[in-house]
Amino acid sequence: MSTAASADPTPHVAQRIRAMAPSPTMAMAAKAAAIQQQGHRVVNLTLGEPDFDTPEHLKEAARRAIRDGKTKYTPASGIPELRGAICEKFQRENGLEYQPSEVVVAVGAKQVLYNVCMAICDPGDEVLVPVPVWQTFVEQVKLAEGKPILVELGSDHRVRRADLEPHITSHTRAIFLNSPNNPTGVVMDPAEVRAVAELAVERGIYLIGDETYEHFLYGDATHVMPAALDKEVKRLTIEVSTASKTYAMTGWRVGYAAGPTEVVGAMAALMGQSTTQTASVSQWAAVEALTGPQDCVQEMVGEFAKRREFFITGLNRIGIDCAWPEGAFYAYPSIPAGEPSVEFADRLLTEAHIATVPGADFFGEGNLRLSYATSMDVLIEALERLEQFLARN
Repeated sequence: MSTAASADPTPHVAQRIRAMAPSPTMAMAAKAAAIQQQGHRVVNLTLGEPDFDTPEHLKEAARRAIRDGKTKYTPASGIPELRGAICEKFQRENGLEYQPSEVVVAVGAKQVLYNVCMAICDPGDEVLVPVPVWQTFVEQVKLAEGKPILVELGSDHRVRRADLEPHITSHTRAIFLNSPNNPTGVVMDPAEVRAVAELAVERGIYLIGDETYEHFLYGDATHVMPAALDKEVKRLTIEVSTASKTYAMTGWRVGYAAGPTEVVGAMAALMGQSTTQTASVSQWAAVEALTGPQDCVQEMVGEFAKRREFFITGLNRIGIDCAWPEGAFYAYPSIPAGEPSVEFADRLLTEAHIATVPGADFFGEGNLRLSYATSMDVLIEALERLEQFLARN
């Protein structure tokens, strides 16, 4: 044993991990669970997870894969059948033509995004992150030794070229775009998608499109993938998506990306030296998800549209100012001026037993994120408790 090891018996944890912020949604969910263990019923509006069960035909595809012995190692980039199905999906739904060599599968969109950062970022490279946004974007850039540049948006939370352009430097490597947005529910205007894409082409900057919520659209909202605009934009765009939200498969952990072969190849190489692959059975279920009947998606989105209508109307009725989300399944209402969102969320949890996520955890302030990916009964109870809480305060 070395002298250095003997001098300090404290286990060492790397600085990159010690500097990493914990997941805010998981942290608030843990607080809610602790209160529930004390015997209180908590109305939980924190997790972005559909309350629907995974459709039966996807479960059967997994059972069939097990019966057929499809339980061995697969290529790191994913089974050919799934990469082919992903190419068909992009062509059918987004008007995009990809080859399987331009597609990689990973353990959920979270790992896809991490692998993207690892594949394109050198130490000190800057990545523009419009905020408010899912905290994981920022932490993953840091883990890749890049530098996240937080770009504050206007009060309408819309991404515009004019917001991004002043932050671009010779060190800028990429721009994150998340539309529909978590937490705001804002969908980028197609004209602004094009304007931002033109900026990326002019400056030779990657666009990373997080398309997780692309199917969850309401009213007249129109979703446009940057890569679908033209070949020059596509050459610089990495499109990221997942089966988790669209098919209620959050625990199956299947995410994927399509982009330049050099980047996709680097991501596959990283998979080979880290997680090896996505679980084989999950991949076969995802093949069925992408190629099978899509009625389940329309049914779920239709139900979320009803909940959105009920919940946003209810929030505004009881005096909570909330803009109408155009996509995803989150409300992002304003809170009383002057009170930090973390303190307000903590009071809601301890006094009204309502679990939410403070806007500060998305690098914003003055708001809370409330998920309506839960039952109508829970939303009714949430509104009743919120109204009572406001009356006491």
